[in-house]
Amino acid sequence: MNEQEVKKQTAEEESTINLVILFHDFVRGCRKYILLLPILCVIFAVAFTVYKSKNYIPMYMSKASFTVTTEEAIDENYGYWFYYDESTASQMALSFPYILESDILTDLIKQDLGTEYINGIISASAVPDSNLFTLTVSSANAKDAKVILDSVIKNYPTVSAYVIGNTKLNMIEAPQLATAPFNVQSKARYIMLGMLAGVAVWFIIMAIYAVLRKTIRSEDEIRNVLGLSCLGNIPNVIFKKRSSQTATVVSIHNKKVGEFFSESIRNLALSVAKELDGIGGRIVTFSSTLSGEGVSVTAQNVAYALSEQNKSVLLIKTAGKPYDENKKTMLEFLNGECTLEDILIHDEKSGIWEIYASGGLRECENSASSISISDCIKGLSENVDIVIIDSHSSERMGEVSVALMASDAVVYVIKQDYAKVRRIMEGIEDICSYSSKLLGCVITGTQTGLSGYGYGKYGGYYYHRYSYYRYGYGERNSDAKKETV
Repeated sequence: MNEQEVKKQTAEEESTINLVILFHDFVRGCRKYILLLPILCVIFAVAFTVYKSKNYIPMYMSKASFTVTTEEAIDENYGYWFYYDESTASQMALSFPYILESDILTDLIKQDLGTEYINGIISASAVPDSNLFTLTVSSANAKDAKVILDSVIKNYPTVSAYVIGNTKLNMIEAPQLATAPFNVQSKARYIMLGMLAGVAVWFIIMAIYAVLRKTIRSEDEIRNVLGLSCLGNIPNVIFKKRSSQTATVVSIHNKKVGEFFSESIRNLALSVAKELDGIGGRIVTFSSTLSGEGVSVTAQNVAYALSEQNKSVLLIKTAGKPYDENKKTMLEFLNGECTLEDILIHDEKSGIWEIYASGGLRECENSASSISISDCIKGLSENVDIVIIDSHSSERMGEVSVALMASDAVVYVIKQDYAKVRRIMEGIEDICSYSSKLLGCVITGTQTGLSGYGYGKYGGYYYHRYSYYRYGYGERNSDAKKETV
């Protein structure tokens, strides 16, 4: 396969993927805004019914049917006789609009009625393959409809003689005065039409939602849209609803999370360690665009994985309280209220060290009386191989900035199909304004299948720089609940 064929095949695959993504976003919008559908249906049904009722004008119709014959002179002794001509009625129907628009007929009717305008709509039709011909007049006034029709019948042959020759109209059905309007109101029909309009508008809104919805879903989009490298992706983890609270902890030490999750975390830890070695750094901050993107779970599990690689790791948590009631927080240490041993927590199972900066690093920075938070973290890094700061999202940039000033590098966490691209780019721009190096991004909560993100190659096997793995774990069912990483 030559280069042009490869490019063509790639373009076709990307086009197919884009259509699948667009369809997925459309379905997602339909599910998300399903309650908008009945609201729009009610609004449009009421509005359409009210509009039609207020603008309703009863219309009356008067009509007359004829057979058309053409008059031909045959013999002086026998006078005139009339013969059947099927095409005459059709010719009259086709020529009627031109006859009607002519000043001759309209002037004759106005003169006959003694009025300056014709208060009605005149039309003509012919039955196919016959000489049957019908004239109708509709008007808001029943009497006007009949009077106008009588005048048309009286003056029409005179004008039509100039177009198709001499004709004779043999009346079959005489004009009658209408006793009821032909356009009777149907509120049920109005309601139905209004509801259909509401459905159409809802579908249009969902289509616009799908087109305008721009999020990050894959490694390719991180590279092509954000222009950044992707360090890895972490699959979504689903636990059975009946599982105990302990069994639903999202950790590589919990066998119930599955091998895909654990392997992807270990690959990410290898990537982070390699990138840090490349810049000679030890302190890395994990942040994101919005809260709920899995920063804490990712940072903690990367710390576990690095510890498995025989690295000494210190994890600084900026939220929550120490699970050991005997331990103090970083703020208390910075204020000289306790020693370093009082804030260090050693996790015997994982082997990592933890420190809690309850209330956030900004509070520690503002309240510290003896040493700055940056100097404190850098001092701690001298005793371990890697320091991981579990920071907040870029929504709280004041908080994140304290961590960035103490860090050598940043890992940006992006939950799949969550934050808008514009918000992600703004968050990354804010973080890059500090001196810390952006190592790359990691996608969390990745899913596979049509119920998640069935994007063809994105749901298959990916080659990671250290191993092959398949992301996505667990099955959706009625007995499952989702723990998002």
